[in-house]
Amino acid sequence: MGRLAGKIALVTGATKSIGLAIAQEFSKQGACVIITGRMPKEEGLKKAKTIGAADYLCLDVTQEEDWQQVHAHLEKHYQKLDILVNNAGIDTAPGSKTPQDIESISLKDWRAVLAVNLDGLFLGCKAMLPLLKQSDNASIINLGSRSGRVGVPSNIAYGASKAASDNVTKTLALHCAKKGYKIRCNEIVPAAILTDMWDQEFGQDEYREQRIAQYSQSIPLRRMGTAEEVAKMAVFLASDESSYVTGAPFLIDGGIMASAASYGSTPLNKESPLEPNITVTKEQSSLIANTLFQPPLVQVKEKSQQDAAPGLING
Repeated sequence: MGRLAGKIALVTGATKSIGLAIAQEFSKQGACVIITGRMPKEEGLKKAKTIGAADYLCLDVTQEEDWQQVHAHLEKHYQKLDILVNNAGIDTAPGSKTPQDIESISLKDWRAVLAVNLDGLFLGCKAMLPLLKQSDNASIINLGSRSGRVGVPSNIAYGASKAASDNVTKTLALHCAKKGYKIRCNEIVPAAILTDMWDQEFGQDEYREQRIAQYSQSIPLRRMGTAEEVAKMAVFLASDESSYVTGAPFLIDGGIMASAASYGSTPLNKESPLEPNITVTKEQSSLIANTLFQPPLVQVKEKSQQDAAPGLING
């Protein structure tokens, strides 16, 4: 019997990346999993079938009406909800080509990011709470980010939205405890997880693996994490094994936040066995610098790069 046997789970933004991995692991552990996303119904149902999920629902997390429809569907077919994973999120407004620092970002782009990452979180918790209250041991799992715990100069909206997610998690956990609801609420805080959000930074050329390897030298565990490792953390928080855990952040970052890239650390290009003159774009170097809290540690060379369309970073 799986660790989530008999539980009903809803995972948002679960058609790719971390969300997909969580849904798949939940299914392996015996949960009845409903995934959501923005792709057409037929395509989403095919995706659900490939990972063993029971159903797929079209959901724009920024729309209250969509959440009401999801609630009605779950109430009709399942009568309760045991696990809610608020995974859907974006790092940049869809279609935006504008830098996301405080001097460059538009109010429109700011609102677009917060609409998905914060409004979507609020609407999801509010809409699903009545169904979660029908469970004997419910769990809400929010996907945060290291960017919500440190300053990220290049992306103020994303960092702000994830900082807010941390407080929503704690506040909701205390609310449910005060009310006597059998609902726990925790947050997974990933960093340096190798998903498709890194494609723009590491590129797809012959230097990709070298960039990943060199970047990994800055991580205490000397490697990047996987979506599957995040999923296993989610299984623990969703299961009855974590019945005394609520209002807590769970870092899964290879030790990055523990080390905080202290100024006494050995520079990456002195520690790495790789050639330090690996070709990177200015954008790639900037992201790596922000991640390490240090100046760029790899030599920057001029290189053209097409703007990549922003996508879901969590699912």
